Amino acid sequence: MKTAHPSFDDQDLAKLESDTFKYFFYEMHPSTGLTADSTREGSPSSIAVVGFALTVYPIAVERHYLSRAEAIKRTLARLRLSANCGSSRINFTGEPTGNGPNMAD
Repeated sequence: MKTAHPSFDDQDLAKLESDTFKYFFYEMHPSTGLTADSTREGSPSSIAVVGFALTVYPIAVERHYLSRAEAIKRTLARLRLSANCGSSRINFTGEPTGNGPNMAD
């Protein structure tokens, strides 16, 4: 049986972790808390990427990439948007676009 050996050392994994956090940090809309699915212009925000972003914040606090206060601010921005928009479909800036699931166009 062939044994797989990891191709990343601890330093590589630390850089990957840091770069991944930076994506969620820089791609989040400041007032809606939505995170774009990709860096392409006009990329939508799916519930999946929002879930990943919400998971990243406590890890970022633990790793000292983000202050606890900033993590709370970002999390609350996203949760408030969910609470306030009900089942409306919204775009990346939080503006209603019609009926539909609670996600960005």
